[in-house]
Amino acid sequence: GPVGEIFDERTEADPLHATIGAGDFYLRPFEQAVETMRQGEKSLITINPRVAYGGAGCPATGNRKAIPPYAYLEYEVHLLKVYEVCYLAMGAVVKKTLRMPEFTTIPDATSEVTVRWSGKIMPSGKVFKPSCTQTFSLTDTNLPKWWKTILMGNENNAAGGRGMGEGEQAVFTIPPSLGFGSEGKPLWSVPPGATLQIKVELKKFVFIEDISPAVEAARIEESFLAGELKQLKDGLQEL
Repeated sequence: GPVGEIFDERTEADPLHATIGAGDFYLRPFEQAVETMRQGEKSLITINPRVAYGGAGCPATGNRKAIPPYAYLEYEVHLLKVYEVCYLAMGAVVKKTLRMPEFTTIPDATSEVTVRWSGKIMPSGKVFKPSCTQTFSLTDTNLPKWWKTILMGNENNAAGGRGMGEGEQAVFTIPPSLGFGSEGKPLWSVPPGATLQIKVELKKFVFIEDISPAVEAARIEESFLAGELKQLKDGLQEL
């Protein structure tokens, strides 16, 4: 095409949603340039034909016009939003962070949490759980399997799969094995073997300490034994 002709265009009303490393940018040099940008930044990126489409050019595909041989490509880019993407449960769950947490402390297996969440069936996008706010304990054995996984993250944040902090908002893709499995959830019109998309905001959480009589008795016994051991050591030192 002629010099200066627009071969591809996306607007702020219909932006390109792309994942680094997934091939969504068509050209690796273009992707590398975008990787250096900050959220909100506007840049003009020029790609040499040597690392673009060279002498072969590129035929028209979809809404993109054909690119002639030996064409320099110039991209005007406005990086609207950057999302953190990580993987939980050995890669089974995909987490896309929409808003970073106010605090980095995450719930443990005994925490009581307050979340605002909604759920969709994928890929249809049918809503099975409208947005609602709930408070529950992670010790509840009736909870869907995904809650501990998405709130607590990978052990020791392995592979960057951290849990959620207060104020954080994220979208999770949940496989059937961590969702409702082969039985589905008829009450919520979730069919068997459904992949789910869960949007969650962690409003707050509190650590719950077990102060039951049995636990307190064990602590008193530990303290008593520790005291006796210290007295014995002190006596041996005097000898």
